[in-house]
Amino acid sequence: MYYCIQCQTLHPENYSIKEKIFVSGYRYEKDTLYNVGLCEVHKCNGQAKEKKAVSA
Repeated sequence: MYYCIQCQTLHPENYSIKEKIFVSGYRYEKDTLYNVGLCEVHKCNGQAKEKKAVSA
């Protein structure tokens, strides 16, 4: 699992073909430390827009 900084949610490894999981970035989610990464851009665009609309 990794925390995607693009869509601000957790993803399993191999969630997308072109994901990038960083070895020097981390984030706590529910008392668990996860690596930070980026999933394939077009796979999460809908989720990212929904999150921004809700938080605005």
